[in-house]
Amino acid sequence: MSGKADRLQRLAGELARHLDRWPKTGSQAFQWLSSRGVGEEEAYAIIETLTETGYLDDTLYARLFVEGHGNWGRFRLARELRARGIPDGIARRAIAEVSDPGVIHVMVRDWRKAGIDDRRIACRLIRRGFPAVDVANALMSSCPGEE
Repeated sequence: MSGKADRLQRLAGELARHLDRWPKTGSQAFQWLSSRGVGEEEAYAIIETLTETGYLDDTLYARLFVEGHGNWGRFRLARELRARGIPDGIARRAIAEVSDPGVIHVMVRDWRKAGIDDRRIACRLIRRGFPAVDVANALMSSCPGEE
């Protein structure tokens, strides 16, 4: 085996061990390999192998990311997944499958109990990526003081 092939095999093994501890998307894995001087063609070959063996799975990554950020709205989730290199279609499916539409109502209830006024609640929800229409509906669906 040539020195280059040995190096690529070593890097593939190193990336696989890294993925065991810290999951990444295919795009992040490509960046990781590129930062270590691996050429584009070789990086794609390594990524293909790691995808076939289950070390890389963008669909699973997206689903777990959405599950782990349940108090974020769909806009923020989509933006964060896109920043990590997840294709929009995969992101939309993960968000639709995992997102709990009732979470916004729970947050409104809890924040009102904590004495936070509706204007601040609305601002918090918008920052978390919830659509304005969902924020308005959540605030109108329960009257202050009923919680």
